[in-house]
Amino acid sequence: MKKRGFSHLHIHTEYSILDGLIRIEELVKWTKENGSGYVAITDHGNLYGAVQFYQEAKEAGLKPLIGIEAYISPTHRTDKNLPKGESNNHIVLFAADSVGYKNLMKLTTQSFTEGFHYKPRIDLELLHAYNEGIIATSACLRGRVNNMITKGRMEDARKTLKEYVEVFGKDRFFLEYMNHGIPEQIMLRPHIEKLSDEFSIPIIATNDAHYIRSSDSKYQDVMMCVQMNKKISDPDRLKFYNDQFYL
Repeated sequence: MKKRGFSHLHIHTEYSILDGLIRIEELVKWTKENGSGYVAITDHGNLYGAVQFYQEAKEAGLKPLIGIEAYISPTHRTDKNLPKGESNNHIVLFAADSVGYKNLMKLTTQSFTEGFHYKPRIDLELLHAYNEGIIATSACLRGRVNNMITKGRMEDARKTLKEYVEVFGKDRFFLEYMNHGIPEQIMLRPHIEKLSDEFSIPIIATNDAHYIRSSDSKYQDVMMCVQMNKKISDPDRLKFYNDQFYL
C-alpha cells in the first residue's frame, strides 16, 4: 500500500460524544482508500473508542495512533472556581508505546475521578507524573498556547509552552497549526512560526476533523444542537465556523 506524506492527526470520532460524527469503521475505510498508512483518533477527554479503533486499523493494515484531546485546567484539576479570565483548555496526547497507552489510561481515569467539572480535566501535576511514552501537541484554538496568543497574552503563551517543554522535552512536544479559514487561526500563524523558531519546536499541520466529507457538516450541526438542547433556527447557539472540519 502506498504511503503518503500526510496523515490526519486530529480526529474526533463518534466517541467525542455529540460532537464527532466519524464512525471508526468509516474512518479506517477512508484512510485505506486514500493511501495513508497511518490513522489517529483524538476524542475529547476519553479513550472509549481505543480498542475498537486499534483492532480495526490493524486488521486493515494501518498503523493506529491512539490519542485524546484532553481538557486541562489552568490551575489544579480540583479547582472548580477558576480565576477571572481563565478557562479550561485543550491539549492533544498520543500514546507512543504501551507505557504511553497505560499513562493515557491513568490520565483519563483521574480526569474523571478527581478533575471532573462539566468536563473531565487533567492538570500539569498529572502530566508531570504520567508523561512517559506520551507525545503531545498544542491542539486547536482552545489549546492554551493558542488561546493566550489570541487574547494578546504572549508572555503567558511563552510560559505555557515552556511548561509543556519541561514536561515532554523538545522531542515529544509539537506546535499544532490548522487553517479552516477562521480569522483567529490565520492570525496565529506568524506567532506559531515565531515560537517554533524561539523554542526549536517543530510544527505539525492538522485539520481538526469532526466528519468525513464537507457535505456531512449539516448532520454534525444537527448533532451539536442535540448536545446543547438548541434548535437549528436559534441564532445564538454555538456552531462551527464553516464546513471545513472534514478529512
